[in-house]
This record gives sequence, structure tokens and C-alpha cells, in this order.
Amino acid sequence: MFRSEQIQKILSSASLKLLKELEANKIVVVERVKKENSEELIDKLKTTILTKSKKQKNFFYMEFDEAQTIESKIKDVVIRAIKLKFLENNSRVILVFDENIQTEFYTGILVIDVSKVLYRIAKFRLTEYLENSVLLEKILRISEEIRDEGREGKKIGTLFVIGDEKELEKYLRPLILNPFYGYPESMRDVLNNDLSDTIKEYSQLDGAFIINNKGILISAGTYLDVDTKDVKKYLGWGTRHLAAVAITEKTNSVAVLISESGGKIKIFKKGKLMLKI
Repeated sequence: MFRSEQIQKILSSASLKLLKELEANKIVVVERVKKENSEELIDKLKTTILTKSKKQKNFFYMEFDEAQTIESKIKDVVIRAIKLKFLENNSRVILVFDENIQTEFYTGILVIDVSKVLYRIAKFRLTEYLENSVLLEKILRISEEIRDEGREGKKIGTLFVIGDEKELEKYLRPLILNPFYGYPESMRDVLNNDLSDTIKEYSQLDGAFIINNKGILISAGTYLDVDTKDVKKYLGWGTRHLAAVAITEKTNSVAVLISESGGKIKIFKKGKLMLKI
């Protein structure tokens, strides 16, 4: 039995109709539930996966940081469900949540398409080193804009490396004076939309952007001092590709590369190409 009367009402009267009209495969319900044989609420939120077949019902529990945004919480739920193989690639799901996800309304309903990108991000755990699950998606959006817009009429390539600042430090060498040095973290937060245009401007520099696992931009125009002699070279791969492989092999980091020639966006982790967009 679902605790929220609003959720119970939606599911009891309209679940099959919702699935049919929205051409969805599953309904994902996130709510806080009571302990068994008790009126006391448990600390964790329960996520239940429902399908057209009432016999199939999977669930798991999650905890959220109070500081997390709604977007981050929802992304965490979907990624966890994919990892547990409850959601498939290219599936469409209806997400129903109560006031414990957001406080503005008693109940919310969202339709989410599990794209190839989101599915592979979850399957290969590309956000496991990051403290915020939406950070990688933000970098991908900026990368798409750099790829599509270029700078001053020219196509450009660049590299983002996201990981533990202290672990990366010994592999970093400045090519120029760091343009982000001395600014407060709030102004260097990649999730701050005001920073996006600045990042795009500095993407013309040689070297890489370095971002810590909290999403704070550490530097730009940074040379990755890693040995690439043993990295397997593929046709069309340049020095950025080799550096992305080497740095992610030596550290717990993720690298997002924009190819200047091919126009592809690639994600590397553990020395391997995990996703190409």
C-alpha cells in the first residue's frame, strides 16, 4: 500500500491508462513509507517500479542529501534503477513522487525517456567519482554547444577532466596563468549557468579544463603530464585522446573530450572509451 493518498489514487485509477496514453513501459514511484506494523516513517525513500503486469514489482531504498536539487534526486533514482536492471535502454517511464522529493506540491508526475546516453552513463557508472550526478550531464551540454557553435567561426576541440583535485594535482602543469585562480567557489561552480559562456570562451586554449568531483572548476589551459607511450593509438586519435586515456587510467577521474576534426564527444574512464556521442 502506498502511503500517499494522492499517489494511491493516481495508480489505482489511471496507471494502465497513463502507460498506454504516454506509450510508457513502466511507472516509477518514489515516496517515504512507514515501518512495518508502525506509524513511524523510515529515513530512506522507497522507489517502486511498476509494469503493465501487476505481478512484476521491483523496489529499492535510497537516501538523499537535503541540499540536492529535484533534478539531482530524480537523476539518482533513474541511474540506480538502470544499474539494478529495472529500466532498459530506450524505455519510457512515468515518475510519480510525493512531497519528500519536492515540497511545492503533494504529488508530481514526470515522463522520462531513458536515452542511450543516460543508459550508458548508468551502466558504466560514469558518475561514481562525482558528488553530484547531474555534473556530467552539465559538462556534456556545454560540450555539445562548443561542438555545434565553435568559436569565431572555427571548429575547436577541448578536454574536460573531472576527479579528485589532490589525486590529479601531480599530473597537472599550467600552460598559461590560470584564469580561474583566486575566484570564490560559487563563481567557479560548473552548475552555475553564468559560467557556461566563460568556459566556452576559454575552450579555445590549449590544454584541459580541470574540475574537481564537486563540480568546481580548478583551472583551464592545463597540460596533463602523463606518460602516453603505452596507450594504444587509434586512427584519428590525437594528443588529447591519448591524454584522456592516460589520466583516467592513473586516477579516479572521468574525461570528456570534444574532437576538433570528427566533431564527436567522447567520455573516458579507467583508460577506456566508454561513450561516444
